[in-house]
Amino acid sequence: KTFCQLAGATIPSDVQPIDGRSLLPLLENPKADWKDRVLFVHQGRWEKGADPNGSKFKNCAVRTTRWRFVNNKELYDISMDPYEAANVAEDHPDLIAKLRNAYDRWWEETLPLMVNEDAPYAPHQPQAVRYEKQLAERGIPDWIPPQL
Repeated sequence: KTFCQLAGATIPSDVQPIDGRSLLPLLENPKADWKDRVLFVHQGRWEKGADPNGSKFKNCAVRTTRWRFVNNKELYDISMDPYEAANVAEDHPDLIAKLRNAYDRWWEETLPLMVNEDAPYAPHQPQAVRYEKQLAERGIPDWIPPQL
């Protein structure tokens, strides 16, 4: 939506609706009023025929402007702790319940749209192949800190 708005273009009505909002108000005024919303991240794969619900809380996060709830167990106040060093989950059970409930609704809504069953795995991970080759041929050199 942002790029369309910048270009003065309208989104055709026959295009699948875009889930999101334009960032143009923030680009024009960083102090613009901006409604907080919950964002979801999930990276999952499961074996063909397996129940996807077994991967529901693996590699996932629920995020607001202030909070990040990770893998259904860790909670960080990213406004005060951007490095996510202090898990404050025990201090905020009501917030965790709210974020978990939002994630559950998102999961139920998106699960039918997830395409996983026939997605092919790469036969080799190129970085791992290069690492193993270097390790076998010449080893991994010791790290020498730069002179400052």
